[in-house]
Amino acid sequence: MSLSIKGHDYVKNDREFTDISRPLIFWNITYRCNLKCIHCYINAIQGLSRDELTTEEALRVVDDAHELRTPLLIISGGEPLIREDITDVMRRANDYGIKVSLSTNGTLITRDWALKLKELNVQYVGISIDSPIPEVHDKIRGGVQGGPGTWRLGGVLRM
Repeated sequence: MSLSIKGHDYVKNDREFTDISRPLIFWNITYRCNLKCIHCYINAIQGLSRDELTTEEALRVVDDAHELRTPLLIISGGEPLIREDITDVMRRANDYGIKVSLSTNGTLITRDWALKLKELNVQYVGISIDSPIPEVHDKIRGGVQGGPGTWRLGGVLRM
C-alpha cells in the first residue's frame, strides 16, 4: 500500500491515525459490470476485467485495512457481486471486525444473495434509483442484457 494510505501526508506534516481518526476505505473492487450506465465514472465493462486484483491480492488489501484499524470498508465497482471471490473478501473483513458496506446496482441480488449478505454481516447495502419512472431509470442504467429491467432489481424490492 502507498504511504499516503498508511497515514503519511507529504504535503503537510506526518500524522498518525488514532482511535478517533481512522481511515475509511472506498474500494472499487472491479471494473466489471452487467450494466452500461450513462453516468459511469470508472468506465465499467462487461466481460473480462482489466487490471483486477487476484483473490490473494484482494485479501491482502483487507489484511492491510485491518493493520490500519479501518472501521469500515465500502465495496463498490463496477458491480462487486460479479466478482467470484466477493464473499471471501467480505468474510475476511468481517473476521477482522471491519464493517462492510456494499454499493451495488441491485440487479444480482436474489433472496439467496440477500441471505448471504446478512450471513456475512454486511452493514449497509446501497442501491441507487435514478428515477421513479421505471423506463427512465432503466434507460439511464443501460438495461440488463436478456433480463428484467434494472428497476425490478432482481426481486429485491418485493422482499
